[in-house]
Amino acid sequence: MKKIKFLTLALLFFIDTNSYAAPCYGTSMPEQYKWNWGFSSNFLAERKLKDGEGEIRSYQYFVLGSFGVTNWFCLDGKIGFGDIKQSPPYDEKIEYGTSFAGGYGFRLKIYENQTWDLRSTVGFHHISVHPHSKIIDGVKNRGVLDDWQGEIIVSKRIKNFVPYIGCEISRIDYIHWRDDLRKRKKSDVEAGLVAGIDIYVTKNIFLNVESKFFDEKSLSADVVIIF
Repeated sequence: MKKIKFLTLALLFFIDTNSYAAPCYGTSMPEQYKWNWGFSSNFLAERKLKDGEGEIRSYQYFVLGSFGVTNWFCLDGKIGFGDIKQSPPYDEKIEYGTSFAGGYGFRLKIYENQTWDLRSTVGFHHISVHPHSKIIDGVKNRGVLDDWQGEIIVSKRIKNFVPYIGCEISRIDYIHWRDDLRKRKKSDVEAGLVAGIDIYVTKNIFLNVESKFFDEKSLSADVVIIF
C-alpha cells in the first residue's frame, strides 16, 4: 500500500503534460446530503479548432465540491485558476496569463449491482477559463475557453481500486477578442474514450487519475476527501 501511495502522489505532482483527460469525476459519488471535497489538476494538452484555426492548450487547477442531492444524483462544482495557449496556423502563438477558472455539472447513477460491485453513471460537465489579456503588436487579445462534455461510464470495484471506462462527447469553444472584434472559434463535436481509476488510500480519501483519447489529449488528477 505504501508503494501505491507513493506512485499515485508522483502521478499527481510530476505528471507529463504531453501525456494524454477533461475530467468526468468517475463513479464515486457522495451519498445523499453528503459532500466530497478535493483538489484537481487538469491538463488539456491538445485540441484542434475547426476551419484551420489552429490548436488550443490549457492548464487548470481547482478546488472541487460534489454534493449528493440523492443517493443516485449529485451536483459537481469547481473553482480555481487556469491559462490558455492558442496556436493559430500563421500568426504568433498567444499565451494568456493565468487567472480565474471554474466549472459545474452533474452525475446520475443509472445502474448498480452490489453483488458484483458494478456501477454506471451518466453526466454533463462544463469548464470555463478566463485568463488575463495579452498585448501583441499593440493589439489587446482576450480569450475565454469553454469546455463542454457529456459522458457515460462503467466501473467495477476491486478492493481499494475502482477502475472505470466509458465514452464521452465533447466540444471546445475559444472566444477571442482582438481589441473590440469578437470571434467564437470551435472544435468539432467529437466522441472519445475515457479511462480512469479511483484509488482509496483510506475509507474517506481517494485519488483519481483519468485520461481521454481520440477527441483530445489531456490528463486529470484529483485528491478527494469524503465528508
